[in-house]
Amino acid sequence: MFNEEYLFTTGVIRSREAKLLNSVDIERMVDAKTAEEALKVFNDTDYADELPDIEKPEDFNQGLLHDQKQARDLLEKIIPDRTLIKFLFLRYDYHNIKLLFKAKFSGQELDKYASDLGNVSYDILKTYILKEEDKGVLPEIKGSIDRAREAFEKDQTPFFIDLFLDKEYYRLLRELTEKLKCEFVVGLVSDQIDMVNVDAFLRVREMARPLEFLERVLVEGGAIPQSIFLEYFEKPEEEFFRHLPRYLGDRKFQQELEESIEARESYRRGKIFEEYEVRHLGRAKFIAYGPEVVVAYYLAKNNAIRNIRLIMTGKVNGIPANEIRQRVREIY
Repeated sequence: MFNEEYLFTTGVIRSREAKLLNSVDIERMVDAKTAEEALKVFNDTDYADELPDIEKPEDFNQGLLHDQKQARDLLEKIIPDRTLIKFLFLRYDYHNIKLLFKAKFSGQELDKYASDLGNVSYDILKTYILKEEDKGVLPEIKGSIDRAREAFEKDQTPFFIDLFLDKEYYRLLRELTEKLKCEFVVGLVSDQIDMVNVDAFLRVREMARPLEFLERVLVEGGAIPQSIFLEYFEKPEEEFFRHLPRYLGDRKFQQELEESIEARESYRRGKIFEEYEVRHLGRAKFIAYGPEVVVAYYLAKNNAIRNIRLIMTGKVNGIPANEIRQRVREIY
């Protein structure tokens, strides 16, 4: 489906992939005796250019944020399809939309948590959500905000805001996926939707919300039919889990998720979901060229950044190496 227009792009990405954080880098960072020593590992990765501006290990996040901005600038230059740019960075738009609605209903100032990586500037989103003045919001995002505003008239809890906007995000993401016409991306988004729905299913149960609440936040487009979530909502978890293999085909995911439920360790779910995604991304390594390579690289880079934040935060706060190692995600 995609021709030579991605040959140059793929060449650039493959050269960058070689410098992504690998398992050896992670072990060196985790085993480092101090945060300063952990930071030095960056010298051998594509984060080395960010080090000169970091005076203290506690400031590591500044380098990561700058690196993310550089990655976005690079992709803007080398990706031939504008739809793929929207696809990759839409998550940051919805991160900002969530922040703004939470700020609106709580009265808190949350601007410091905003991202500047989205397709629409934070200030434009802020003006529309807080003042209802349209200064250039993308039409598809504007419609999403309008639906959210109506839904939040009935429920303004952070829990509902997160789940409803997840639903809106994946609705729009699926529209972009249809335009891309890439099987790898279709499968990736389907996997992501399944993870969002599984998480919503478990969280709604844990918070003792009614079935009607779950119906309002389930996302369409995953491999697991919505009817499965609704049918097993009031039944034991083990009955629900017995149905997952036929839809997901990843026994490791199911086993780890069941173990986290049995141990009542809901905090582990994020790690389990993210590693499920990384295993999907690995398929792009066997693709010669195309948008698959770009998507896999960018999400793998995000995964690497998550690992760096986990490790450096642990080092700065004196968390033992073994405990940090348990939190680290699988790598691409």
